[in-house]
Amino acid sequence: MTDNYRHMNVEPQENAFCVLFSRQRMTEQDVLEMGDEIIQLARTEDCPRIVFDFASSTPECLFSVFLAKLVGLQKKLEEMGGGFRLCNCNEQVLGVFKACRLDQVFSIYDSRQAALEDWKGA
Repeated sequence: MTDNYRHMNVEPQENAFCVLFSRQRMTEQDVLEMGDEIIQLARTEDCPRIVFDFASSTPECLFSVFLAKLVGLQKKLEEMGGGFRLCNCNEQVLGVFKACRLDQVFSIYDSRQAALEDWKGA
């Protein structure tokens, strides 16, 4: 696996990849490029299961673009036979997801371990 990703750090797990944001401030272009990196990772490694871990940093970006990218990524990853889980979201992020009703669309977990456990048996 290559570690040449500009916008994320990737940690391989047994049945998924954990993705941490490599920096907090992201432009609209950064968000779009990060989405491309996720799809590249899923295709290259033939593993379309991603756990976004917000523990290290919550991205500061144009949240509408970020949310739209997450919705699009979820659809693409599901088409590839996978999907994504979110974990370690702070209250601000959870508040945005709830306000947009995306908490009913996304799978959100308190910990990385809980998100990874959900992939077992999938």
